[in-house]
Amino acid sequence: MDVKNASARVADIASTKCITPLDVLELRQLIFRDGVVAADEADVLFGLDVACTERCAEWADFFVEAITDYIVHQEKP
Repeated sequence: MDVKNASARVADIASTKCITPLDVLELRQLIFRDGVVAADEADVLFGLDVACTERCAEWADFFVEAITDYIVHQEKP
């Protein structure tokens, strides 16, 4: 998924205010495509967490995994 399509997909998810298991799968593929979670990707995930009032069970696991990867493995202490 290229950056333009990724941005559009994230905007679509935010506009529905609902994150489904399929959304989590797509986000997982997008976020971990290069093996690391970048700062802008972490920001997007926080934005989705705030924007979406309905979240599937898979979201919590993915969100914690991705943010942990960013904070523990990418950011300097």
